[in-house]
Amino acid sequence: MAKYENQPYSKKRLSLDGNTYVNCHFDGCTLVYAGGEFPRMTGCSVVNGTWKLEGAASNTIDFLALLHDEDPESVQGFLDFIAGKNRARGPDRPRLS
Repeated sequence: MAKYENQPYSKKRLSLDGNTYVNCHFDGCTLVYAGGEFPRMTGCSVVNGTWKLEGAASNTIDFLALLHDEDPESVQGFLDFIAGKNRARGPDRPRLS
């Protein structure tokens, strides 16, 4: 997708999927991830920003909420996995930066 460098953003709604941001500043922005290709953000700052999940990403959260209603421990297992408690952090793991 697109690469943005040294850009200031103020009070914008930005779709992050697949984009690369280098040394950008986000002030009061809504940063949206919809479950597509991972964004890359290197050397960026976010001030007073809001993170929003839509599409497939939002559906995943909804599924976890439903699962939590039936089996809270399994959702805690997902959260532990995300936090790195039950897996190795290798070089192939996607990262924002």
